[in-house]
Amino acid sequence: MDMFKLSLIDLDDDSAVPNSASLTQGGWTTKRSLRGLVRRLIHAMMTNDTFTIVLGGHSAAAGHGNHFLQSYMMQMYKVLEPIFNRVGVKLIVRNLAQGGLGTMQHSLGSSSIYGDNVDVLVWDSSMTEKDKNAIDLFYRQALIGGKRAPLLWGGPFDLLKNLYRFADADVMVPGNGMYGIPETLDGDHAAKLPFASRYMKCAEESHDLCNLNENRFRALCWIDREDVTPSNKQLPKPQSQVRWHPGFRVHQLMGRTMAMVILTALGDAIDTWSEGTIFEGHPLADENWHVTDYYNNIREKTINLDSSIGYCTQNNKFFPERICKVPMKGRTEFTPRANPNYTSIQSIIKAAPDGSYPPMKSEMEYEGPDVPNTLLIPPDGEIDIPPIVSNRRLLQDIDLDSTLIPPSTHPNLRQRRLQHITPGKGWEVDAFPGYCDGTAHGICGRVKGSNCLLSGHMDHRGGIIGNALSGWLVMEVPKVANGIIIIKFEDWHQENESTVTQGWTEVNGGEYDRNLASVPPLPDNFVFEYAIDGNVTSLNKTQFEESVKNPQRTILTLVILDDPNMKEPKDIQVALRMRNSGRTKVFSFTHIYWS
Repeated sequence: MDMFKLSLIDLDDDSAVPNSASLTQGGWTTKRSLRGLVRRLIHAMMTNDTFTIVLGGHSAAAGHGNHFLQSYMMQMYKVLEPIFNRVGVKLIVRNLAQGGLGTMQHSLGSSSIYGDNVDVLVWDSSMTEKDKNAIDLFYRQALIGGKRAPLLWGGPFDLLKNLYRFADADVMVPGNGMYGIPETLDGDHAAKLPFASRYMKCAEESHDLCNLNENRFRALCWIDREDVTPSNKQLPKPQSQVRWHPGFRVHQLMGRTMAMVILTALGDAIDTWSEGTIFEGHPLADENWHVTDYYNNIREKTINLDSSIGYCTQNNKFFPERICKVPMKGRTEFTPRANPNYTSIQSIIKAAPDGSYPPMKSEMEYEGPDVPNTLLIPPDGEIDIPPIVSNRRLLQDIDLDSTLIPPSTHPNLRQRRLQHITPGKGWEVDAFPGYCDGTAHGICGRVKGSNCLLSGHMDHRGGIIGNALSGWLVMEVPKVANGIIIIKFEDWHQENESTVTQGWTEVNGGEYDRNLASVPPLPDNFVFEYAIDGNVTSLNKTQFEESVKNPQRTILTLVILDDPNMKEPKDIQVALRMRNSGRTKVFSFTHIYWS
C-alpha cells in the first residue's frame, strides 16, 4: 500500500538521499537496518522476551492538547499490542516526551531514564532541539549505555548516516502517511469521508476548516462519576490546543503508519523463522536471531568513533568529552521515565538522623482506572483497529477498558576534607504521584487541585526543592565507574515553593547543624557547596556562576566530579547545600548523572 510504503536507500552511496515522497508515506530505512529490526523481532519471539519502543521528544510528540492515550506512540501500541501478544512477545511502548524541552536532560542519564532494554528509540524534538550535538548525544548514549543497541528512528539525516556508516547502527525515519489522505472540500464533504481522515488535508478554499480546534481535537477533562468529586473545577477540554500541536487524527495516522512499519518487519521475521525451520529444521539457525555479537559490534564502534565524526564532542564546552564514549546513568524527578520507582532521586536520598525523608508536595485526587471515555474510540459505525487485529467482538459489546491499554578549575576554591555530612530536614519532593512510566497503563499525576484530571499526561518537571535553610541533600550514588558526576538544577523557583522551611530562621529549623546559626538572606554572599565522600568544595557566587553551564534552554548543570583516572567502580556519597541566602533562593535539584 503506497500510503504506508517504506522506502529503502543505500547510505553507503555518498550521493544517496531519501525520496521526499517517503516522508508522506511510511518513511525510509536501509536494507541492513530493516534486517536488523527483523533480527530483533525474531529474538524477542524466540526468547518470549520484551520488545520495547521508546520516544524522546517535545510537546507535540507528547500529544499535548489531546489525551495521552491519543498520542501517536499510544496509538501505535493500540494496534501492535494484541498482535505481539499472539506471537508471545510483551510489547512495551513508552512516550517519554516532555513539553518545551529537547532530550539532553534525559540523554545524560539515558540507560536509566529511557531504559536499558530499548529495541527502538524514536527522536521527535525538531521544534525544541536544533543543536546537533544534543541529538548526537541522544543517539550515542542509547547505543552504548544499555543492554541492547536500539534501532534509531527519526532525526537529522547526516547524523543517522554517520552512525550507520561508521558504527553499523540501524537507522530509520518515519513518514506521516498523509499520502493516502483525501482532501476535505467542505463541511458536507467531510461528513461523507471516513471519520479518521476528515479535516486532515483541506482544499485551499476550505483551509480554515482544518485549523478549527473542534475539528482537530477530541478530548475532555472530566466525566462525572459517583465515587470521585474533583476538589477543583474541571476545564471543559485540555489546554495547549494550539496550532503547533497536532490533533488526534494526525496522531492516530502517525501511530498507524509507524505500526505498519513494525508489522512489515514482523511479517518478515515470521517468514524467516518459518522458511528457516521448514528447510533446515528446528531450532532456527543462530545467525538469524542471536543479538549479543550484533549489539557488541555497534556498541564498540560507537565508543571508538573518531572525534571528527558527528557533533557529540562539541558537548565538551559543557561536560567532560568522554560522555560520548562512556555509558551514563541517572536519577531524576522528571516524569515520565522508565522504571520510575528505581530511577527517582528519592531512591538514592539518605535519610535524616531521625529516619525521615523529604516529603511529597503533591497527592493524587483518586487512584485506580478512569471511567470509560468514549472519545478514545471512533463513533458507532466507524472502523476501529483493536477488534480487527485481535479478532475480538465489536467494542460496543465489550468493556471499553479492554481497549486501553568538573570540579571547577578555580585555584582558590575552599576545600575541606572528610567533613561529617548530616542530611538536612528542609527538603521536599516536587513530583507527580503514581507510576509515571510513559506507558498506556501508567496511572500518574491526577494531582489534587488539577483542572484536567482525565488528560492522562505524565509530563512534569519535578525536583527536590530546598533553600539555604534546608541543610545538606545527601545521596548515595551507586557504581560510579568512570569518574563523572553531574548535577542538573533549576534556580528560578519562588520562595513560597519551599513549604517545609516556612517560619524557619536557622538551618534545619535549629534542630542540629547549629554551627551555621542563623543565615541572613544575602544573595551576594551566596555559597554553594558540594561534598564527594565527605570532601567539601565551596563555591562563592562568582565561582558558582562561572562553573554552571547552560547547554540547552532551561538546562543548568554543574560537573562536580571529573576524574578520568578513576580505577575501580565504587559507590560515592554526594551531598549538596546552599548557604548565605536564607529562604530567598530556592533551588530544585532535578537530575543527577554519573558514569
